[in-house]
Amino acid sequence: MLYGITAAATALLLSALLTGVLRTPALRLGITDRRRRRPLPLSGGTAVALATVLVAGGADAAGLLPLGAGVGRVVAAAGCVA
Repeated sequence: MLYGITAAATALLLSALLTGVLRTPALRLGITDRRRRRPLPLSGGTAVALATVLVAGGADAAGLLPLGAGVGRVVAAAGCVA
């Protein structure tokens, strides 16, 4: 259970960092929702999916967080959905 909590906390912090990093390129490239008064960048979902795949796949492959036998299928499915 502690491994799952650690993985979730790491994914949360990494997705927050990636959201900030991907915000500027999204605004420059015009990947925004223009229905609002100010342009709203649409790169948050990409950051969350990327953080989840990196944490689940990378930590399990490195042996830092043994998430179980089915983690490869879950990461592949998450990548397809993203």
